[in-house]
Amino acid sequence: MKERAFAAATKDARRKQAGASFEAYHRLHQAKQGYYPGINAATMALCAGDTVTARKIAALLTATVPQDSEEYWPLATLAEALLIVDRGGEAKDVLLKARTARGADDGAKRPPFSSSAVSPPCSTAISTCSSMRSIRAMSR
Repeated sequence: MKERAFAAATKDARRKQAGASFEAYHRLHQAKQGYYPGINAATMALCAGDTVTARKIAALLTATVPQDSEEYWPLATLAEALLIVDRGGEAKDVLLKARTARGADDGAKRPPFSSSAVSPPCSTAISTCSSMRSIRAMSR
């Protein structure tokens, strides 16, 4: 779902696709309370221009995703949520741990990609949240 938002050709189309993606992920998160649909809902809200909702969901995740996890994906999710709520220093610390956590692969060490063709706020979400490569670069 989120890939459609990232691939859309215009800013308006990206926001529309991000809004639709947010709705789907948000419904799933409300039903299942998992961190995966939660962080995707937060990121898609950010891409759709709804910073308040993005930060509200991300704040919930920062309180519920275990910071002492030994697994990559919960830690990567926590770092992404911390970035959305403007806690970059904490995100960096979590990413340092995530790079060596179970489930981390060589992709966790790749440099960030360029998102210059994408308009903010979605470019921020792509480069710092959705792509994890960018926020992983913070730990270097």
